[in-house]
Amino acid sequence: SSAASDVYKRQVLSIPVLSQHSFQFTYATVMDELLANGAVDTQGNVVLVGVQGEHIGHIYDAFIMKVRPDGSYLTRCFVKEDTVSFFTSVTVLDNGNYFVTGAYSPSGLFDYSNHLWILILGRELDVIDEKAYPVDTAYIGFGPQMQTVIDNNGNIAMAGHAKRLINPNQFRTDFAFYKCTQQGDTLLSRYYYTLMNSTPYHLRKMPGSDKLMLIGQSFNVYQQPELSFLDSDMNVLYWRLFNPYQNFGFSFLRSDLWLNQSEFLMSARNFWTIGNQIEHYIGVYRVDTLGQILDELALDRPDTLDCVAWRKSMAYANDSTIFIGGFQSYNAIWHTTPNLVYFYLIDRDMNLLGQKDFFPGDAHYQPWGILSTPDNGCLMWGQIYRNPHGILERDIFVWKILREEIDLITSVETIDPPPKHSKAWPNPVNDVFFVSLDGINAMQGIRLQIYDMKGVKISERHFKDNGNVLRINVNNLAPGTYIYNISTGNGKVIDGRFVKQ
Repeated sequence: SSAASDVYKRQVLSIPVLSQHSFQFTYATVMDELLANGAVDTQGNVVLVGVQGEHIGHIYDAFIMKVRPDGSYLTRCFVKEDTVSFFTSVTVLDNGNYFVTGAYSPSGLFDYSNHLWILILGRELDVIDEKAYPVDTAYIGFGPQMQTVIDNNGNIAMAGHAKRLINPNQFRTDFAFYKCTQQGDTLLSRYYYTLMNSTPYHLRKMPGSDKLMLIGQSFNVYQQPELSFLDSDMNVLYWRLFNPYQNFGFSFLRSDLWLNQSEFLMSARNFWTIGNQIEHYIGVYRVDTLGQILDELALDRPDTLDCVAWRKSMAYANDSTIFIGGFQSYNAIWHTTPNLVYFYLIDRDMNLLGQKDFFPGDAHYQPWGILSTPDNGCLMWGQIYRNPHGILERDIFVWKILREEIDLITSVETIDPPPKHSKAWPNPVNDVFFVSLDGINAMQGIRLQIYDMKGVKISERHFKDNGNVLRINVNNLAPGTYIYNISTGNGKVIDGRFVKQ
């Protein structure tokens, strides 16, 4: 491989820093950049892969960025002479090296990227080995999405899609499944013809089994998302539609946590239809392997179009630290209107523990992914869309944030003697806010909800504990007025407002 190495100076922007591990930077060149996927290695480095080049004509070369825990980074652009190429996924191998998948086109045409490209990279992004495998002769090339996972035998299972011409000006995609050793040697390949376009969202090992579960869409003619189950040889055993079947809203699905052997958490973009209006929102779901939706947490901003991060919207760190990434959309990737980007923090019981917004204000920002890091933080990456001269230009943003910058630490406690004639205090508040639970048995279960004045839910969690007050640390809230609501199973409600100074 002819590989040209590029290291660019880091541009650090201002961000409230509670630790040396929080940082924010942009990566901008005269070229177009896009990062599609990523992984975290054993040292806490985040490795991100995608493309760099010219948007017009899709003249791209494969690109990789390694972000270190201190916010410094290393980049490399892989230039194969007379080709167009791109990277689609990265997996950290057992020995700490990186297994990178992609495709390239000897013809120089992006849609005809007809070689599956596998690179084994060292920790400084040096090439250790390289393999290439041509697409099946029924197809013209590989698509830009590939999901990879190390299976129970230590091999790399891959779920991608291949392009099939249906007329001279149109193609559709079918699933393309591969399995390789950690050295990049192929063990098998499978292609599955489908009537509509195939999209692999997330490939997962199933607990207590050698089977794999693919969250994607392809096998049903209505293009609804579905669960597909594969054996260890990448044969499709069966597939299940999500229930309710009439829900066409699911898109960009992602799962990072098995709750048990048959249930998992999943994030997705969804919508409600209210009269003649459609309300888009980010949803978190408890789902079983039959495709049944068992519970939903709606992360909605009223009267906005809310989207999950395109390729990876859920990042599991531990049972009390699960990050959800999203943004406010204008339904046009070339739109330059500045927008909000969201971080949400939940736990495995789908309690909303807090949320944090960023409004850079200088361009349109779209997150593509979010990954948890070993310090209980998360790193979000995505694209900055600008259109300064009538031509779309995309640059990269990377934001790192810690759990404690989002969490509204809340607990049921006992104050002795109990407060008298005080419903909630202090108000206004700087750091800790108390609400009396007089007349409520918290051991029977209570629910706390906090909203801002725009109707955005800031926190929602359930408690079953003994105490006479609810203690809420509001340090992470922006100054302003908030509404709180505490309810019980028997209908008793305590509500009110407080001002965060």
